[in-house]
Amino acid sequence: MSLHRVCVAMACAALMSATPAYPVDDVLSGADLYRYCSEHNNSNRDIGCQYYIAGVMGGMIVAEEVQRKICLPQTPNPKVSAIDPSTMRQVVEKFLRDNPALLTQGAEKLVARAFYDAFPCK
Repeated sequence: MSLHRVCVAMACAALMSATPAYPVDDVLSGADLYRYCSEHNNSNRDIGCQYYIAGVMGGMIVAEEVQRKICLPQTPNPKVSAIDPSTMRQVVEKFLRDNPALLTQGAEKLVARAFYDAFPCK
């Protein structure tokens, strides 16, 4: 198992342990994600925020192979994202900050929507 996957698994475990049990659909709310992403102190939540977003983006990139809904900047290698996890986080933080009325929705839906809005296909 790669170091990146281990880090992602550890970050997810940290987030899950800090979050009350909910149906799988709503493991993390938008309000939870916003609170975690508002920490900028290298805490478990701070790091977990970045990897949560990267994980959702990974899923979206796979889904993009099936149906294009977002158009991310391209690199010469189509399997490598042109945006780094820190930039991904900034996109999501801005979306959450600009849409407080949506924070009761599931975090995974909000992360996806942030990227749909930031990188629409033209």
